Amino acid sequence: MGEVWKINLASWIIQDGNYGDFAKGDECEFALEFWPERLELTERAQPCCTWVKDCYYSVTARIVMCQEDVWVLNFGLLAYQESSPLKGLAIGDCVAGRIGIGIDPFFYSERLHALPGMPPLNYSWKIERILLQTAPFVETTRPGTGKVLVRDESNRGYRDIGKTDAWHDDGGIAEYLLECRHNEITPAQRTLA
Repeated sequence: MGEVWKINLASWIIQDGNYGDFAKGDECEFALEFWPERLELTERAQPCCTWVKDCYYSVTARIVMCQEDVWVLNFGLLAYQESSPLKGLAIGDCVAGRIGIGIDPFFYSERLHALPGMPPLNYSWKIERILLQTAPFVETTRPGTGKVLVRDESNRGYRDIGKTDAWHDDGGIAEYLLECRHNEITPAQRTLA
């Protein structure tokens, strides 16, 4: 088995019916979605990834798929983002910076997997630990949006739980951090076997 990865999971992903609740010790399959906190073009380099905090990683990644509204990075694992890639990027380019990773909300599983050029992204995982975000929500004002509730960043923390309860944890708006160990077999190798 591979190293442990810290992966974000929002309760709405379970509530949408895409997955059932997760429990410590579960073995499951899912793809990874990423979101860039900051990424910039860099010279060609070997893909690598270092954990920073929560579900955030410092990465050097190669772009392995790049279309108008979806792109895939290889930073040691493959993950997608369903949005326009950074301007001017193409397959084979390398980027460096910081990303967050989370469980595929089912965009990949429902339709993105069928796109031409989309690599297989589902990995096998074993859930070793589940953490529930404990920071309270505070009201803030965002330009163009108005008043919204956000987590109080000064009080971020987690507590261990044995399983998710997406409909009840944190009033149904829970944020989880799953510590998962992935099977060393890549999605492409599983497909060929």
